[in-house]
Amino acid sequence: DWDKGFCVNLNITNQGTGRTKNWQMTFQLNQAKIKNAWGTNFLPQGTSYLVKPESWAQVIQPKQTYVAGYCANKTGTNYKPSQVAATSF
Repeated sequence: DWDKGFCVNLNITNQGTGRTKNWQMTFQLNQAKIKNAWGTNFLPQGTSYLVKPESWAQVIQPKQTYVAGYCANKTGTNYKPSQVAATSF
């Protein structure tokens, strides 16, 4: 986190007993704009983002963690991600 930007790692952990078949995540990002990302696709939907993994990363084994992330430019003081939710189906 610095004056005009910040970076975030998103740790997605499978806490279940079976492997995920496909996962995705959503989060709200109000006063920031993603400038680069790694590990997955960050699809903007207004002020929300849909995080969808590449096909090779859709499966997470039990008790394993997948890490993706991004760096963003701040456009205001309310720049931290919120309403983070992950689903697997």
